[in-house]
Amino acid sequence: MNERTLLWLCQKAGIDPGEFLGHNFYEQFSSSRFDFKGFKCQIYKRKVYRNGRLKSKKVIQPPQELMEIQKRIRDRILRNFIDDAEIGFFYAHGGFKEHSIITHTQPHAGNRFFFVFDLRKAYPSVRTYHLEECLKNIGFYPDVVNTLIELNTYQDRLPIGFPASPLLFNLVLNVADNRIAYLLRNSSDLFPEWGFTFTRFFDDFIVSSPFEIPFEIRERIKLVLAEWGFKLHPKKTFYLDVTKKAAQTVGLTITDHGIVLSKKRRRNMEGILWLAIRDPFKWRSKVYGKLGLFRMVYGHDLPKRIDMLFQEFEAAYADAWRKEKGIPLLN
Repeated sequence: MNERTLLWLCQKAGIDPGEFLGHNFYEQFSSSRFDFKGFKCQIYKRKVYRNGRLKSKKVIQPPQELMEIQKRIRDRILRNFIDDAEIGFFYAHGGFKEHSIITHTQPHAGNRFFFVFDLRKAYPSVRTYHLEECLKNIGFYPDVVNTLIELNTYQDRLPIGFPASPLLFNLVLNVADNRIAYLLRNSSDLFPEWGFTFTRFFDDFIVSSPFEIPFEIRERIKLVLAEWGFKLHPKKTFYLDVTKKAAQTVGLTITDHGIVLSKKRRRNMEGILWLAIRDPFKWRSKVYGKLGLFRMVYGHDLPKRIDMLFQEFEAAYADAWRKEKGIPLLN
């Protein structure tokens, strides 16, 4: 990194250059050049439940001072350049305001055939040369590109746990998204009745159609992703007819009758409500936080058992509140 890049980066991110260099990520090589020394991160395993099994994900947590710099780079530099470049994330639904798993799945409602897949080791599959190409394309100079990559990657890969990783991941995947969409659009031009629908939620993809999706198209989608170093997860890649078997993705179940929350999510909500009925004050925020997703999917027509438990919880909360205030309970 040269001195000009240092001053530009610090000015854009709102960081004092002396404070930035005081973190020892760089050392002065000459009067106007600074060499990257690297940084130490904490690596731990985050436990997650997938399909009823306890699995772990490797998370890399940067030092606190680096995390603050990464957040500023994300919010004050990367987002602004992406906006100025008018990058259209037309197919991405993860990591953007007003987008969710609901907006990811709703466009597919009514379709019958689904090609559902996600990427294996998605973030670590993003290499520095992927980022270099994308960052240059949105207007960054080479020395700035190298500095941004140094500060937002770990061991030449995009890590889970860095603040800018989701945005950079979407930036790289957006190129693949557009190529997949182009492939599907050309196929639809030849056979208009296919009517393909394509969306992505981070590393979860859905391609659907009212009619069968040819094997050749599915294989060509794999090739597009392989060009960027991505592989499909073999245990999470499905092609199915939802009139025969429901499609499970991002915690939702897609059937020929519509989209509902998965059985696992519904049972989890029931368990939370049972606990909340016994201790309303402790669990109230958790209940309303989880309930927001159910409202998004079902509106006011909640699943019967959840609605019954929710009514019981509200009654229990009202009684607990009256008891705390010394107000007689309602009969």
